Amino acid sequence: MLLHRRTAVVVLAALLLVSVYRFCSVGSGYGVPVWVRGDRNGDGEAMNGTLGFEKVFVINLPSRRDRRDSMALAGVVSNLNFTFIRALTGENAVLPAPLALGNAAEDRTATDFSHSASTGARGSWGSHLSALQSIVDLKLGSALVLEDDVDWDVRLKAQMRTFARASRTWLAIEQRKRPKAGPLLSSVSNIRGAIKTDVEGDAIALPPHVPLIDGGSRARSASPYGDNWDVLWLGHCGADLPTAQREARSRTPDSFSSSSSALKITIANDTTVPAPKHLQPHPFALLDALADAYPAHTRVVHASRGNVCSLAYAVSQRGARKLLRRFSEDGFVAQWDLMLRDYCSGEDEEQSRGMEQGRKDRESLICLTVQPPLISHRYETGGGASVSDIRGQGGGFAREKMGTPYIRLSVQANLDRLLAGYPEERLVDQLPDHGSALW
Repeated sequence: MLLHRRTAVVVLAALLLVSVYRFCSVGSGYGVPVWVRGDRNGDGEAMNGTLGFEKVFVINLPSRRDRRDSMALAGVVSNLNFTFIRALTGENAVLPAPLALGNAAEDRTATDFSHSASTGARGSWGSHLSALQSIVDLKLGSALVLEDDVDWDVRLKAQMRTFARASRTWLAIEQRKRPKAGPLLSSVSNIRGAIKTDVEGDAIALPPHVPLIDGGSRARSASPYGDNWDVLWLGHCGADLPTAQREARSRTPDSFSSSSSALKITIANDTTVPAPKHLQPHPFALLDALADAYPAHTRVVHASRGNVCSLAYAVSQRGARKLLRRFSEDGFVAQWDLMLRDYCSGEDEEQSRGMEQGRKDRESLICLTVQPPLISHRYETGGGASVSDIRGQGGGFAREKMGTPYIRLSVQANLDRLLAGYPEERLVDQLPDHGSALW
């Protein structure tokens, strides 16, 4: 108990010091760093305290006060506003049972998983479901959901502003491909002069300017990331690059699914992207395909395909309602991130063919992701706050290393320097171009 009290006092004192530094900026002479500033111009909403979403939720178990304190401090030095959600344990998580799938073998497999899954997996599943329910109940236009063992670059706000431009570009191009789809996506007419007329290729360089004004109604987009997206998967530990367009499964333009798109928006010469040798999520993973597919320091935004680990994802109000329906209908048949992966990749649409009409008429999803991810899992030597409550990536051997895959100027690695008010050039780059790989 005494140890907890001392930890709380230290964290509160640190938060107070950061608050004073933020608003007074005295002593160091460095001024307020660019990564904690807000921006009200253009698409600067992506740089506000909630990164352009209405809320940023952090899922946290009451027993993991160490993680809550770590995230709270990281949020303060990043000028981010977090709302903590009480995570569920496997013992107190009430999960929906799988509905009949029409196949005895599949029914048995789903039931076996729901009974044999770890308590951590059950608790995580119920916690993420609770986060979606909060988005719907609070009538939020959108929210970002974070797990409590993540890390990000001190330049996250600038990264999110660039991602917002890429997201709007992807959405606009996809609408151009479907001219009869109506007001599905935004900024179409305004962006035409900024991108190639021929969009038959599957990779487009990010234009220098992507307007926020809707091309049809002339109204401002509700989100800096564009309109009518469902999921923005910002933090993961691996994803596939879409390599070929698959035949669209939807028969009407209004039910377009991102799973049928191979479009990729490329962001070249991004200095926040590590060198190719660093693009590996854990010790036993292969290098990401991105390492060989594009020049060094290229970031790519595309439809979610094969993502694993639900470290950070944004959900719109519409997306939260769609996902709640799907998760409730299917029940607890796999880990949360794997089910979300299948929903976004369109795998469940294939499986639902031939089933009851209610399952066949599910609304399609528009899910975007980014590689390398903007938010990643933080590993600490010996475990500590980084020990997974579900199961560790890399078979647990990653505990022998300290660092955050994909993140160069890590907030967690630079906490002391950020608290001291150091400028960017004095922060530690944990993945330097000419340094050793993390693993």
